[in-house]
Amino acid sequence: MEKKKIKIGGSLSPGKNKITLQHKEEVKGKSLMKAHDWKSAITISWPPPEELLILLIVKTQEPICVKYGKEILTLLTFYKVSVAVEEPMYTEPHKGIYKASAINFKEVNAIITVGGDGTILYAQRFYKYGGIPPIFSFGIGDSSYLSNFLASEYEEVLIRGLGLKDSPQDPNYKIEIKSRIECTLLPNPKNPSRDQKKKNYVSGADSEVIIDGIQGINDITLDRGQSQSLTNIECSINGKFFSLIQADGIIVSTPSGSTAYNMAAGGSLVHCSVPGILFTPVCPFSLSFRPLVFPENASIHFRVSGDARANAFVSIDGHTRFELLKEETIEVKMSKFPVSYFVRKDTSCVSGWCQKIKTLLKWNPKSPPKRVDSINELVQSGMFRKLPNIPTLYL
Repeated sequence: MEKKKIKIGGSLSPGKNKITLQHKEEVKGKSLMKAHDWKSAITISWPPPEELLILLIVKTQEPICVKYGKEILTLLTFYKVSVAVEEPMYTEPHKGIYKASAINFKEVNAIITVGGDGTILYAQRFYKYGGIPPIFSFGIGDSSYLSNFLASEYEEVLIRGLGLKDSPQDPNYKIEIKSRIECTLLPNPKNPSRDQKKKNYVSGADSEVIIDGIQGINDITLDRGQSQSLTNIECSINGKFFSLIQADGIIVSTPSGSTAYNMAAGGSLVHCSVPGILFTPVCPFSLSFRPLVFPENASIHFRVSGDARANAFVSIDGHTRFELLKEETIEVKMSKFPVSYFVRKDTSCVSGWCQKIKTLLKWNPKSPPKRVDSINELVQSGMFRKLPNIPTLYL
């Protein structure tokens, strides 16, 4: 296979950046902010550019998150790193600190999140139409499945991961790339004048969103909304009719989103390196309607049947929710703009995932049974009480 040069971040010296795919091939010349046919859960090194602009997203509802957020802000400004923060964290004008609403998000080099998984999903709202910079995710609490570092580790992780203190970036940090999923509202042949704008029920009554390649990290869900009737949705795979969905809803999830709504609806937990699209019904009418996994290159079309009793609603990671009218069609497929996370180089993709589902999700907390070799061990363990010696009676 022909090898090309890679360029990620700022100006790089040749030979320092590698991207390793599942098939052990090297692909160079790709930017994390551009569309490519990325494979699922690959790792890549990321030499940071000389001038950094960091987007800091903090869960301001939690005082402990605000505390760590302020400490991270102080650390970055001490090393003259430009930081963009939202209004609650922006208290007064300071050199190197900007309001997030006043910057060009395409100029951001990396994102730092302090909170749980919801904080990461909130951060990606700013990049729901294109590429997203790599994320330093600092988790707090028991819902930090997507986070890779503890909040108390922020100083060591940022200094080494970003190459602060006039030192080169620590090679023990890498980027793990995971897939995102996207949704597009297709033109309606019976109403060609209708555009792709929809009312967003999440952002307010007057808010509109363009449903054209809008992306999510976890899942895209179609449901019946407030209607008492089941959804009546025609599903096609790669242009061919597949099934009529009669259920409370259907979840189309990424592998990394398999531990979210998909798991609650009875879908399988899928490792993030498995290239696939999860297809999980919510309370289906038919008992044979079981969860499926499609290949990652599948294109899934959902069309609300003209015979349906009500319209359907589409939710994307909770940040976008719009109404899908009768005879309207959406296309759901894997995005060419992945999401990337900073991780430690010694973190195993498989063992790290297994450890998270055991500790955070309490998955099957069973241990091997202990072998007992004698009655005395049973007595010592407290499982049985030793009876007193009873004299034998001879008649």
